[in-house]
This record gives sequence, structure tokens and C-alpha cells, in this order.
Amino acid sequence: MFNEDMGKYKVWLYRDMNGDSPVEKSFKRMNKSQQSKISKQILHLSEYGVSIHNNSLKKLSGTPLWEIRILGKDNIRLFCADTKYGVTVLHIFVKKSQKTRISDVSMAVKRLSTIS
Repeated sequence: MFNEDMGKYKVWLYRDMNGDSPVEKSFKRMNKSQQSKISKQILHLSEYGVSIHNNSLKKLSGTPLWEIRILGKDNIRLFCADTKYGVTVLHIFVKKSQKTRISDVSMAVKRLSTIS
């Protein structure tokens, strides 16, 4: 889906040991507008990687994760990390409360630990 050479950096969607991608499943459950916004951010990741050139990207302190914030009525979050394969998107979710749930962060960290 996004695992093609779009820019300077390879962007991967997390896959578990069985080859299933819960990230891709989350993406497909989103509406077309949300998918478009996520795709633009992933394209931006492929151009700049995890760097300060992406205003929507923020390092999550105390973790190896980076958070992409898609603001507005959707309030979507993507957790990603720089891995030996390129940038890996570990988790996508719609943020419904002001504070990000610890379970969302933990899930992304756990997924990262299975690939690095």
C-alpha cells in the first residue's frame, strides 16, 4: 500500500509475525477524507523522514516514537519510528480525548519491539 519508493525514505506499515497489518486495517476503516489526510502525511514522511521539516511531527519524550498529529475535526494520530527498514508506522487512531491513552503508546512501543 505505502511500501513503495515514493520519496527519499521508505515508509512501512507495521505487520505482525503472521503478516497481518493492524495499521492497514485501521486505515481502511477510516473515511475517504481521513484516508486522504493520512496518505498526505505518509507521503511527507517518505520525503523528509522523521525530521523537524514536518510541522505535524513531534517526538514522544521517553520513547523511541514520533507522533504525527492531524488536527481538525478528525484529530488523527499516527505513531511511527525510524527503524532499520525505514520509517515504520506502528499505530493509527482517532484521538477522542484531550490526553493520549497510555494503551495507545504502549501498543506502538510493543509493536516496535517486535521489529527492531
